[in-house]
Amino acid sequence: MTDKKKQSCSCAEAECKESQTEARIDPVTPKIYGEGRPVTGEVVTVLHARFDRRILNLVEARSRALLQNEIHEFMTVDGKEGSAIAFFEVKRGGVAVVGDEVTIGDKAIGKIAGFDMNHMPNHMNIVIKTKTSRMPPTSLRDKVIIQRSR
Repeated sequence: MTDKKKQSCSCAEAECKESQTEARIDPVTPKIYGEGRPVTGEVVTVLHARFDRRILNLVEARSRALLQNEIHEFMTVDGKEGSAIAFFEVKRGGVAVVGDEVTIGDKAIGKIAGFDMNHMPNHMNIVIKTKTSRMPPTSLRDKVIIQRSR
């Protein structure tokens, strides 16, 4: 039986869990989230961690408020393995939603697959679905933008 608050999955299952969450949206209002201002931030720590068996506990909620001055972690998954790529500080808060596009520096990284609260209240893991496990280099002070897909 699935816990109603969390979904446990490995990196290989993250895409599957994302699509299962999408199927639970009320069909009367299939697209709840309209326009939203972009969340912006800045990389404060670059990470170089790769993993293939990390268990992610994605919360069922499809959105999370990101408050100014909070620090959160970006993790990527490509269906086979994952990476922890950076911590970033929120400079302009807003609401991040599953499916939002993430850009670091001038590089499109991927789309938000979900949110893992394993390290809260210290920080949240924002899990990004990517097409490849090879990430472009990330640098300290790179600008971060999270925005709705166009």
